[in-house]
Amino acid sequence: MGHIIPRGEHHDGQWMVNHYVRVAKKTAGYKIMVDMHEPVRPTGLQRTYPNWVACEAARETNSMHGALAITRIMKPFCLFTRLMGGPMDYTPGIVQN
Repeated sequence: MGHIIPRGEHHDGQWMVNHYVRVAKKTAGYKIMVDMHEPVRPTGLQRTYPNWVACEAARETNSMHGALAITRIMKPFCLFTRLMGGPMDYTPGIVQN
C-alpha cells in the first residue's frame, strides 16, 4: 500500500480495513478481480465480494527481524492455519538480508 497509508495508521487498523472494503466495492463495480497485498487476516470478505480472489496476509521469509530459524519452523503451521480462512497469495519478498 506504500504511501496510501496515512501517518500513524497500521495494516490492521480500522482505516485500512475500511480501505480494503472500499477497493473491493470499487473494483466490483468495474468487474475487476483484485488480489489484496498485505491485508488483515481473512475475515470472510471474499464471500461478500467475489471479485476479491485472494489476499497475501502471511509473513514473508526472514521478515521477523532476522529470526530465520523461528520463521522456518513456524512457516508451515502459519500457512496451514492461514489457509483455513480462505484463499491466499504468498509472495516471498525478502529472501536474504
